[in-house]
Amino acid sequence: MEPSWRQELKKGMRVDVVKVEQPTLVGWTTGTVEDRANDLIRISCDGESDSSDRTMNINSHEVAPYGLYTGGADWRKALVPDSRVDCLDSSGTWYASTVLEVKPVVEGRGNRDVTMLKIGYRTYTQEGTKKDSQGRTYTGWSGQFDEWISAASLRIQRLGSLARLGAFKCNKTEDEDDKKSLQDASDVLLNSLPKKTVHAVPRAEKSKCMTLVELLNTFGRAGGFEAILSRLKDPSRTLTVELAFYYFDIIGQMWYMFHRGFAQRYFPRLQAAIVGYFESVPDVEVRKIQKELFDAVSKDLENVLRRVYTVLERHSIQEHFDLSMNTRLLKSGYLQRRIQGLKGVNDVCKSVKMGVTRSISPEFLADWFTSHSVLEELFGPRRHQQLLQRSGTVLKFLYENRLLQQKDLEAMWEYSKDEQTRQDLFKVVCEVGFPLHSSELEFFATRIEASKPDELSEEALDVIYEPSRYPHKTVEQLLKFAVVMCKVAFRDDIPPLLAEKALTKYAEMISSLDFTPHKKAVLEHCIVGLLKAVLHCWQKRAVELTRDAGTETDKEDRRPIRHRKRASYNMLHKGQRARRADHRILPSRCLLLGIV
Repeated sequence: MEPSWRQELKKGMRVDVVKVEQPTLVGWTTGTVEDRANDLIRISCDGESDSSDRTMNINSHEVAPYGLYTGGADWRKALVPDSRVDCLDSSGTWYASTVLEVKPVVEGRGNRDVTMLKIGYRTYTQEGTKKDSQGRTYTGWSGQFDEWISAASLRIQRLGSLARLGAFKCNKTEDEDDKKSLQDASDVLLNSLPKKTVHAVPRAEKSKCMTLVELLNTFGRAGGFEAILSRLKDPSRTLTVELAFYYFDIIGQMWYMFHRGFAQRYFPRLQAAIVGYFESVPDVEVRKIQKELFDAVSKDLENVLRRVYTVLERHSIQEHFDLSMNTRLLKSGYLQRRIQGLKGVNDVCKSVKMGVTRSISPEFLADWFTSHSVLEELFGPRRHQQLLQRSGTVLKFLYENRLLQQKDLEAMWEYSKDEQTRQDLFKVVCEVGFPLHSSELEFFATRIEASKPDELSEEALDVIYEPSRYPHKTVEQLLKFAVVMCKVAFRDDIPPLLAEKALTKYAEMISSLDFTPHKKAVLEHCIVGLLKAVLHCWQKRAVELTRDAGTETDKEDRRPIRHRKRASYNMLHKGQRARRADHRILPSRCLLLGIV
């Protein structure tokens, strides 16, 4: 500012002047020189009584040519009812607000005209969840918090200049979170100069390092921050994950140092650029996104969003970014990253179940799984044993919210054709714990009953047996699955050991309830199956013994007598062992008759 201009200051000249309303609210406003005595001048602030007049030296840095910092104040004179502004409440938080009434008054010894505005800390929108006395819907605070404020007060600023972007939801959780936010109301003191943008300012509660402030301002004026955006948005994707993280981490770690106006303009663009980069990062770079790096990016994103958005909006952006990135990791070509992504998806499922998330509903998450083929990633051609073993949380979430469809079950069964995959699927189903009345359990029971002998295993039996141990089971439902278990136990094409285990589980299932109304049906089914199994075993054994005996008599035995005796003993012993094997099965089956 040239000394010649200051020397020419005189009564009636218009100037920009610093006004102090509160210790934490200091900013530029317009004023008029009321008097001059040598190098001292008295300046009145527009729209204020004489109590706000300031006396200062003409060389003070708190006086400047008219419009240099304020751009003029004509917009304040144009405020009318229903005008929208940013307003600072008594707790030190900026809100998008509405002018409700305008009232001129006369104040002070100079009888100056002062325009008073009745401010409501709310915005009227069709999406509002509350209604005022006139029936208009709004978002924000109710009428009991309305207050009268001077139109020239620094607490009133242009809409969108200091309040967080968008609407806000007023509740206890959000109010407590807002109090933790950076109080940067005094940034209006350092509004941008023409051709000299202010990027960073000192923070007494965070950092007073003026060297750091100057470095950030110099870097910004040299185009450094815009260059970072250009690198992140580069369509050729030559930027590595590590370098992109370092760019973003520098800003995320010093989020509190940036001027409010610069943050309002720059941070939304930075957020869109960094989210877009990580969501479309090449697969070769995905392998570098380890959990520590991902957590650091999420923390930096939270810090950046805190300076610009409302609590509800930043939670929405953060939650969708985490879900998108974890899905991207799950669909990568590297097993470690896929496991990391599945763990993140499981955490999202748990958060939605507990109601922690603010913007992701069960229906939205189910649609997301469908549109991004999450189940196909777990059970499809790219399935892996370690992913299957960790997929229980996703299946349980879909089932508990009634979002698991028949086509999903069909796809899971179709993809699980090899033995190891199917065993893992059975273990996951047991972990989910479908109750007896669920259609999902009936689906698996039907498929298991129709399985080939080599597809049956103890894990398959557990799918039918485990739910019977849960409470709230009914006789009708339990009987249906007990019959399936009985059919498996009496099959003649499965190994005896597996049949014995199926029989034991069947006995435990029916011994836990009173089957009196269904005793006849169960008894008939058990007897028929028992007779078929016994007859088949003895018939098969008789054929084997006859074939062995015929083979021995058809051959001329010229062996020494001791060898012939030994061969006869071995054949006899073989038959005895076979009969003992059959007798090991028979008593267990006969015990069923006593149980029923």
